[in-house]
Amino acid sequence: IDTQPVQFNLYTNDNLQVNVVAVIDTSNSMSVHALALLRSALTDFTNLLDAGDRMELVTFDASARTASGLDAPRGDLLGAVQDLAPAKYDSACLLDALYQAVEMGAGLPADTRTILLVTDSIDLTESLNPCSTHTQEEIEALLTSPDTQTPFHIIGLGSEIDRAALQRLADLSKGQAHFPSSVDDIPTLIQNLRANLKNQYMLRFTV
Repeated sequence: IDTQPVQFNLYTNDNLQVNVVAVIDTSNSMSVHALALLRSALTDFTNLLDAGDRMELVTFDASARTASGLDAPRGDLLGAVQDLAPAKYDSACLLDALYQAVEMGAGLPADTRTILLVTDSIDLTESLNPCSTHTQEEIEALLTSPDTQTPFHIIGLGSEIDRAALQRLADLSKGQAHFPSSVDDIPTLIQNLRANLKNQYMLRFTV
């Protein structure tokens, strides 16, 4: 047995760039109150981004769309955040939005990319048919590939979500899933995400 002592050093990476794709449910089931809290929390998140940080906003209801791209000016991103509102119909193409978000982040350095998902839905149309063309299995395949693995930080709201499926996505991606009992917890969860992203550590050891 090697009993030689090992020295560990812990470093903070203060200059770490973060690239966040925020995937926000805007289906009709999302309450006005929840989206108001999200607008406020994402505005604060955006205003606290460092100069090299970027955030993309993807929304989904009956389709998935990019509301603001990674390279959009900060003002455009803030405007897109303020435009978040529930759609007229209660369809949620959740899986298409996630597939789009993972593909968008695939070209970024692996240690800088993160996906934030906020949803109270499962992937269905109003007529209870699958809304997305992509499947849970396709998303899971992306999350197990080194080229596209991206941590999912998930906030699942209400009782209509598929908690097991969301938790599996978080686990496979080495992210986290939160299922708060109240939408009032949204600002704290998003604030904590930002703190965690900007306070990552590197562990080095010498023999």
